[in-house]
Amino acid sequence: MRSRPRLLTLTTAVPPYALGQEEVVERGNLGGSIGLAVINTLIQQRAPSHVAVLVERLQAGDREAAQFVGLPLDRFTGQPLGAIDEETRELVAPLVEQAGLTLAINDAWLLIGGLMLLSLLLIPFLRRPQAESMSLS
Repeated sequence: MRSRPRLLTLTTAVPPYALGQEEVVERGNLGGSIGLAVINTLIQQRAPSHVAVLVERLQAGDREAAQFVGLPLDRFTGQPLGAIDEETRELVAPLVEQAGLTLAINDAWLLIGGLMLLSLLLIPFLRRPQAESMSLS
């Protein structure tokens, strides 16, 4: 049974030897947890904007957008579609939302790839830590 909440354990300056093994592992994974939170936030923030852009493109008759969403291409000729009935809107909405989510996930992968490329470019500038001489005196 824990006497301290996990968040308190993760954010205090308790030395690792004073913690149990589970807390040390969790504290080591804090960076990964923060990274996943950032990626999740990016996806949640970007998906609605992608959906809005897809809706505009579909209403304008964009054939490429219709193909990406997975709609039949016969009505998409590059001309505005005009009014759309409620039944069609309900049928198409999940497909457009899924396509928007796909684009948001693609954005997240691009961010991860860019950060990975940046970290690879910074490798030559890393230095090995100098070993400190330890004396027992």
